[in-house]
Amino acid sequence: MVDVGLVNLSYRGSPRIAPIIERDNMNWKILFDLAQQLGVAVVLIGFFIWRDWKREVSMAITIRTLEMEMRDMLKDLVIKTTKVLTKNAIEMRNICEELLKRPCIAESLAKKIAEEASNA
Repeated sequence: MVDVGLVNLSYRGSPRIAPIIERDNMNWKILFDLAQQLGVAVVLIGFFIWRDWKREVSMAITIRTLEMEMRDMLKDLVIKTTKVLTKNAIEMRNICEELLKRPCIAESLAKKIAEEASNA
């Protein structure tokens, strides 16, 4: 049986758990002493401030982790997209050059495409 001021707690278990329970009971004893000295309202306000601070820290870690994952994913997508756009531009240039070499009906279209590609 452990006596913690206003609360009596009993526990059964291994000797390894006993120090943890005693430490927790010491924390309760400290809270009860603070409540007697400062008042229940002050202790409750302190508890809620502490709890919300812990929640904010947890949320900040979660948000930071998600932002890093999204940044890595977007970085990979930008690299892949750049490679594809570069490859497409090279192929379009090759098509335009090939069309200009061959006389065909689409000669004016090939010139127009080549002009637009050089302007862009």
